[in-house]
Amino acid sequence: MENDFFVNYRQQIERQFDQVEQQREAIVIGARAMAESVRRGGLINLFGTGHSHLLAEEVFYRAGGLVPVRALQSTSLMLHESASTGSALERCSGLAQPLFEGWLIDPLDTIIIISNSGRNAVPVEFALAARKNGNFVIALTSMKASESCPSRHESGKRLFELADIVLDNGGPAGDAGIEVDPDLPLMGPTSTISGSYLLQLLCMQTAYTLKKSNDDIPIFKSANLEDGDEHNHKLIKRYRHKIGNL
Repeated sequence: MENDFFVNYRQQIERQFDQVEQQREAIVIGARAMAESVRRGGLINLFGTGHSHLLAEEVFYRAGGLVPVRALQSTSLMLHESASTGSALERCSGLAQPLFEGWLIDPLDTIIIISNSGRNAVPVEFALAARKNGNFVIALTSMKASESCPSRHESGKRLFELADIVLDNGGPAGDAGIEVDPDLPLMGPTSTISGSYLLQLLCMQTAYTLKKSNDDIPIFKSANLEDGDEHNHKLIKRYRHKIGNL
């Protein structure tokens, strides 16, 4: 019988979604910290290297998304200049601290650090810097991946060991886990799909938490709605001094 990777991939994603929904308590705790940051005038910062930077962008300046969200991005650690160079740099010690200091992160802010493996030096060092700065740290990672390999940082720590709250995307070690053909490497990575699901749930839970306390809830509308531009312009004007690239 021919391998039905259409079905297998869907089932893998559904299993990971089920695992996400079993983490409601952690999501609620993380959302409380995020709501407190927003309530006190702070930001929700997201940081990821390599493909993880896509998830930092997922909830930044997004229709239906919270406004006080900042994607912390360094072009050298992303993919559009040189993917192989970025992959090499994320393993290098000493890069995270100057990046952290350059973004002028307030101790009131919540920081979400995204790393599927959780083993590379830059995300680990970024978590160490955040803890030293007094930030609440949320790790978005794959526990299967993290527990299957040692840290590449001199501390021996992996991301999940440095966070206040750990959210597990439920993915396999190596991210890809679907056999398309026995002669091919595994395909079908899922960390972006379940990671996006987790982040959107976090943001919705944050809005819900703020609403229960009758706090202001700044949320973007789609610019393609008739009243979207006017609605968003007021929010951008209000937050631009905190989020430089709005």
